This record gives sequence, structure tokens and C-alpha cells, in this order.
Amino acid sequence: MAEAPMDLKGRAQDLDLVAVLRLIKMSGGSGTLRCWSGRRSGRVLFHEGWVCYAELDHIGRSFGSRLLKLGYLTGGQLAALESTEGRQDGLSLAVAVQKQELLGGEELERLLEDQIADSFFKMAEWEDAEYVFEPAHEGWGLPGVVRFDAEAVGLEGLRRLDEWGAMLGALGSMEKVPHVQPVCSTDRVSLTPREWRVLAHIDGRRDALTLVEESGLGLFETTKLLTGMLQRGLISIKDPALELLGQSMAIALKGPIDVYNVMFLTSAGSGEVSNHLRVEKMGDEEVEVRIAAGIRDRGAAGSCLIYAPDSRTPHAVVRRLALETSGFVVLVNINSRDAVMASKPDIDLMGEIADRPYAVATYASLTDEMVEEGQVRDLLQLDPKVPVVNCGLRDPEKTGEVVELVISLVP
Repeated sequence: MAEAPMDLKGRAQDLDLVAVLRLIKMSGGSGTLRCWSGRRSGRVLFHEGWVCYAELDHIGRSFGSRLLKLGYLTGGQLAALESTEGRQDGLSLAVAVQKQELLGGEELERLLEDQIADSFFKMAEWEDAEYVFEPAHEGWGLPGVVRFDAEAVGLEGLRRLDEWGAMLGALGSMEKVPHVQPVCSTDRVSLTPREWRVLAHIDGRRDALTLVEESGLGLFETTKLLTGMLQRGLISIKDPALELLGQSMAIALKGPIDVYNVMFLTSAGSGEVSNHLRVEKMGDEEVEVRIAAGIRDRGAAGSCLIYAPDSRTPHAVVRRLALETSGFVVLVNINSRDAVMASKPDIDLMGEIADRPYAVATYASLTDEMVEEGQVRDLLQLDPKVPVVNCGLRDPEKTGEVVELVISLVP
């Protein structure tokens, strides 16, 4: 086995991932390059300096799912292959597909190449990424299907990253919803098979990220096809939050710590809420208010808007929003008495807006010590009729239940 690079770990800010791939290639290293940024993570597998496979761990778009969506495997075949291999990673699946000759060699190579490129360009996008190379133990070897030049993988990742910014700029975000545009009967429209595959899944409800999953074509290719159809006028892009403005029930979220307010919105809403902003005028100044659109497939709450003024939002703007909302959620941190009392100004504001029902959603950012519900009520001087519920900020089920609770309080 060739000598692997020792102590290869660090931050992408100091040594970018393309350079890391080049070092592993030069050393002929075998092993796993792990990369992470917050809750996002991915890995690249090497054998003697060649890239064998790459995948992102924090999302559900697996290589098996791609083969299933593209019709190369049935659900029964996929389950049987995963069961036989005893592992469910994409490389083991590719080996099994090759052994049983379920897919032609050239097509399997193309799919693996796109899987690797799709995964690596997203890792290269993480500016604050950290990485570590874990050398393989003696005698370790990867089952070879196809092996790719590490430097070529890095350069393809950079090329995709350059195009990605322009494509995302055209779409706005992957949470936007494409709609098919009506075409005049006299117009002749020519579509490639891949464009037809994406277009067939556009129903005015699925966002762009869901279309990536449904098409099976991968993140970069699906986004490129959507951008092309948008430029040709075949589709339009709509924002779920803006579509619902003025047409649906709305509630507002208040809490003293902005990062936890955004966490609640991200969990309860339909994705990247920071791109959904409402601008309020205060004299000559503009005040931005975050908006989340609905709860994922949760019945009555599915068409509910959530406004989230932050700690810098003037009370006058909050009161103005209150005129358009049906109720409030007040977030309360219960790690300590002082943390609870930080929400007292928000509770006092609820008293000023007496005709709007509200619920208190408690959460703990630490687990060592928590204030009991009775103490929370006493400290905040809550009316006995005000419901207090514990909420996991990262749990869509819990945040959805809180929103539905507030909706149920509306007369």
C-alpha cells in the first residue's frame, strides 16, 4: 500500500479541498476524507490516490434512490441488494449492481461520476468546512467499480461551483416552487428526455429541492435543467411565502434570542426562511421581518404564515404586524430564572395586544438545569388560561404542534 498523507486535517479556509484532493493523489493514499460544516457532512473514499466514491451524509438523496428514480432498479431489487451486501452505502451498492450486471458499465460509470461531482462541489461550497483524512489500515481495500482522477474531480467541482451561483441566483433558492407556463397551441416546444423527466414532476406544489429527489438526476443537473426552462419561459418560479401573503392565516413569533427564533422558523416552515423577508416602512427606514410559509403537510397549519420580528424590530412594527396576525407564539428559554425573565418584555407586549391569543413555548438550550412550568408561570405572571408547552426547536412535529395550538386558540 502506498504511503498515506499523515495528519492531513484542517480547515478549508487554510487549505481548500481541491488542494487536499491533490495531496492525497500525490501520496497515493487510501482511506476516507471526511468533511463537515455544522450539521452538514460528507466523505470521499480513496484507493491508492484515486477517488472511488463520494456522498453527503446529511441529506437523503442516496445513490440507491437515484437508481430507483431513474428506473434502473425496482424497490424490491434495491432492498434485496442492500440486504445481501449487509451495508447500505452507495459504493457497496454499485459493486453489487456491477456483479449482477444490472446496469451497463458505461452507464454505471457515468452515474458514479455524477454522484461524486454532485457531492464534492457541495462540500467545496462550505467556506467554514473542516476536514480530516483517515488513512486505511493495512490490508484495507475498496471494491473497485470505477476509479476517478482526484485532481479531475476537484476541477469539476470548481466548475460546478462557478455555475451553481448563477443558477441559484436565477431560481432564488431551492425552496422556490416551479410552475409550468401555458404554451400557445401554435408554439413548437422541443424538450430533451431529461427536461421531460423534470417537467413531469412539476405540479405547482413541489419545490426545486423536491424535484431533485423526484427526478433522480442529481442536484446540479436538475437545477441546470430548471434554470434553462426558466430562461426559455417554459416555467415560472414562485415563492410559497409570498404567495400566501394576504391570503391566509398568519401568526407571529416572539423571543429574546434571535438564533432560536430562526431555529423555530426553519423547523416549522418550509426551508430556508432567511430568504423570505417582508419589508416594513418606519419613516425613512426599512425594517425587515422574516417569514416562514406553513408547516410541512400539517393539515390546517399547512397554509399558515409565521412572522418573526427579531430583537431589533421596533415595537411599533410588531404592533402593526399584530393587526394582520391571528395569534402569537412566545419562546421562553427555561435554563435559568434569568433566561425565563428575558421573555418578560414579550409577555408584557402580549398584554398590550390583549385581543390576540398566544401560547408560551418553552425550550432548553442546555439540559443540566431547567425551570419548572409552575415557576415559569409565576415568574412571567401568566394568565392561567395561557397554555405553556415544551417545544423541541429542531423537531418539526413539535414546532408544528405549537403552531396548531395557537391556531386552535383563534376564535
